[in-house]
Amino acid sequence: MRIIQRLKQFIATAGLGLFFAASEAWSQPLLFVGQADAEFAGAASYEHWRNPLKRPVDFGLANFNVNIPFGITAPLGQVLVNASDSALVLPGFLGKVQQRINGSIDVSVPLFGGAAFFSIQENASLAVEASIGDAQLHLDTALSDAGTVRMEGGLRLPLLFQMDWRSFTFGYTLQPKPGIRLAFQVHKHTITSRAAGELKPDIAGRILVASGESSTEIPIDYTHDKLAGELHGFYQGSVWSPEIGIQMGPFSLQSRMGAHLVAKGELEANYAVPFFIDPTTLETRFSEPDSFLAPDNLRKMLSSEVVEKHYRIHDRIAFEMPQSHTFSVDFAGGIYVLSYTKIYGNLGTYVIPDTSVQDSVTLNTRGFIDAQLTPDNILLFNTDLGWLRIQLGAFTLNADYRNSKNLLSGLSPVEIFGDPISPVLNTGFTWGKAVAFNLDLMILPLPAVRTGLRYGF
Repeated sequence: MRIIQRLKQFIATAGLGLFFAASEAWSQPLLFVGQADAEFAGAASYEHWRNPLKRPVDFGLANFNVNIPFGITAPLGQVLVNASDSALVLPGFLGKVQQRINGSIDVSVPLFGGAAFFSIQENASLAVEASIGDAQLHLDTALSDAGTVRMEGGLRLPLLFQMDWRSFTFGYTLQPKPGIRLAFQVHKHTITSRAAGELKPDIAGRILVASGESSTEIPIDYTHDKLAGELHGFYQGSVWSPEIGIQMGPFSLQSRMGAHLVAKGELEANYAVPFFIDPTTLETRFSEPDSFLAPDNLRKMLSSEVVEKHYRIHDRIAFEMPQSHTFSVDFAGGIYVLSYTKIYGNLGTYVIPDTSVQDSVTLNTRGFIDAQLTPDNILLFNTDLGWLRIQLGAFTLNADYRNSKNLLSGLSPVEIFGDPISPVLNTGFTWGKAVAFNLDLMILPLPAVRTGLRYGF
């Protein structure tokens, strides 16, 4: 049901508020989507979590890693049909998850009894391409027992959203004596976000008002050349965050500080709605049947008059990065490592409205983007035999979206304080010595295949 509610909110926001706004005053409409496709392309790098205390101090090391893309297509229509109600039917919805290419470069050099290092990495990226086509819109509603409104139409709605998170890192690891290390590094995070969309609906129908034995029929014809709309936007922002580490014998503590990043830019949107829809609130301007027959309204209806709206939004987008603290214990000279990470805060994003604009008709974007991921309690066991690496573990994860909290609760048979537990399983292989080839298989929780070259000097 949450999926259906969000689709309703999105369609209303895109300019089809006619159907769902009218449903509140009259009855429930029906949107039948004959074809819908969505592609989610993303990539996540594990390099950002590299422990600075593990840097070699007696030789140089250069790493280059890149992900191998792969995709999975799954029919989601049956799931959505089972969750839908009379307002929405999607029998043929396909969702494709595609891994994107991302990479990292990392170099460390011995210096003054320690190691200086820097890295450039693509931490995460997300691209969503969605399209709705072959859609049929139906509205068949009684008007206070005095008539009916019947509308049908088609809809084409392509959308694109893309976000990238990259980091530049440099730092220094000092080893004053064997078994004791101090490390410090800083990250410069840069996030860019792009959005684009196009709305092309076609709506046709009639209003039939009966009075005794006579009736009046008013045609409705709104084509996509009158109702077409589009949006596009770009945002970018950067922020620095520090990280420190200390090791004494087999015990080590690594602390990553959180960060608050504000991306600046603008989002521009243009769209049109039938004249009897308020372009700001997307609600009907009148709901009584007599008002449809008013001479001025009748003239506008017959001429398919529309109201256009143009927005240029300068609201900022905030990104929150949590702080985390990892306690580790090494066994057998570092061959086996057991670690626990506690995270404070959320990984999330939300809109900061532009308060400098005091206009009652300004688009209210508060809450339009408001999502948080809450990973926590990360317990990992790592084995590094030189040529073979294995990582086993688990962590808790939950998510919030706007006013919906703990969306992942109930998905796992085992939970901690309502947060489901997700397993971790990764493995890797290395061939070669001075120049080595790496192959890493990230199996859980995010499937990924990574290859790379390692050069020791």
